[in-house]
Amino acid sequence: MKRFTALLVSLLVILSCAAVFATDAIQGPPVFTEEERTEFLEATGIEIPEIVSCEFDCSMCHAGTFDESRSYTQWYKNGNLRQCPVDWTATDYEEERTVTHTYICNVCGFGYTDTSAETRWVCTH
Repeated sequence: MKRFTALLVSLLVILSCAAVFATDAIQGPPVFTEEERTEFLEATGIEIPEIVSCEFDCSMCHAGTFDESRSYTQWYKNGNLRQCPVDWTATDYEEERTVTHTYICNVCGFGYTDTSAETRWVCTH
């Protein structure tokens, strides 16, 4: 019974963390007031910086920078066709995939995600 209870509590903690991260990813990075930022930095023991100089500086703690990672979906045909520029008798098709960019602050761990699409033409001859 203790194992079941411990497993249930662990599962609930993991799900609540995932829900918080998913909410942040959908809504984008939150905007914090100067007071909220200062309180956070003091609570975590991070030295309060003087000025933010780069757009890649963390919007939460203003002390770290974002590390980026990317993940890709599989290529799929999006339905676009064109006449091949090399062989006029052939028809090329276009493929597309989604790229998910994840940005995590290297100081406080704050993060968010962004998605974009990539396309490529596939020659059929």
